[in-house]
Amino acid sequence: MTDSDYSPAFLAWAAEVQASKRAQKALEFLLDKGSVTTGDLKAVGYDHPPRAIRDLKDAGFVIESAMVNINGKRMSQYTLIDSMSADFAQRKPLPLAFRKQLFKEHDHRCAICGGVFITRMLQADHRIPFHVGGDPDVFETMDFMPLCGSDNRGKSMSCETCANWEVRDLATCKTCYWHNPTDYKHVATVEERRLVMTARGDDVPVIDALMSEAASSGKSAAELALQRLRDADR
Repeated sequence: MTDSDYSPAFLAWAAEVQASKRAQKALEFLLDKGSVTTGDLKAVGYDHPPRAIRDLKDAGFVIESAMVNINGKRMSQYTLIDSMSADFAQRKPLPLAFRKQLFKEHDHRCAICGGVFITRMLQADHRIPFHVGGDPDVFETMDFMPLCGSDNRGKSMSCETCANWEVRDLATCKTCYWHNPTDYKHVATVEERRLVMTARGDDVPVIDALMSEAASSGKSAAELALQRLRDADR
């Protein structure tokens, strides 16, 4: 399969998606070849091919992976799927204008870590995983949130191992941390609470001191911070 075999709608969408430079190069290679192996990607300068493929998946591309034997060596082979073909039911591509509006409403902050990122470093994430709730009939920004690549992968891993992944109960998802990290009752059905802190500038020494004290006491920084909160609440 080459770029001439993909549907015009898919090619137009692929041209609009903004991904990392590493991902864009991998995309060009996949559009040209259809399927590529780890060896192919290494041959054109990729030191860590799975990372480029992961970037493309984070950007919304559907890529199938399989193990193949090439000249006696087992390696991964990646195939780019036309997610807009008539025989493939897949999520609707989010228009770039919609993604930009979502990021603007959130001041380009990741909803989980609070970090500020440029547009191509953020993903527009379904609050309710697509696997559970599908796409809404009409795109509204309240149904999505911006996530950085790291937290998007973290959410995917958490959701895919959640007891609700196959049950697909929407109410369970709507009360989950991964749906709204500022108002939730559980994290992937587990009763727990999370507090993510990011320190910058003048606040960095505060975290450095906490981490140093935690190391001296044989605790993690999170354990020490929780202990401080317990003590303050007494």
